[in-house]
Amino acid sequence: MGKKKKNAKSKNRRNGSTKKRTIFKTIWAIIWDKEDTGDWYTKGIFSILLSTTLIAVAFLLALSSIILPFKVGASLPWTSQELLVSNIKTMTLTILFTFCMCLFGVMLKGCANEIRRTEDTTQIVNIFSAVVSLAALIVALVALVQGVS
Repeated sequence: MGKKKKNAKSKNRRNGSTKKRTIFKTIWAIIWDKEDTGDWYTKGIFSILLSTTLIAVAFLLALSSIILPFKVGASLPWTSQELLVSNIKTMTLTILFTFCMCLFGVMLKGCANEIRRTEDTTQIVNIFSAVVSLAALIVALVALVQGVS
């Protein structure tokens, strides 16, 4: 009893039939527009771009939330007795902020999972437009702050 090999099959969306197809025939059908693909390519590209971007931002948030308390703690002067209460308050606020950063990173990872599973192309394109406009806003604000100082 050997294992069955899976053949590369393409499922036709209209009648549900499956047929064998090589990668070259698939590329040929895409280039010459021989088959109605619906919105599968648009959905695939935008969902991959969005989910990868959101996962990268979530990873950077998690990484910075690990590093931030150590950097803040190392930069505080711990030798003075008068500053001890202030340093403890600063460290408490830093840990609270990093906890919020971790929660936001988990939410972004959840959003990436939802985007990967969604079937609505319009929703994916709308979210992609919102993320791109948010990135443009951040770049414009950074350029404005850099130009002022």
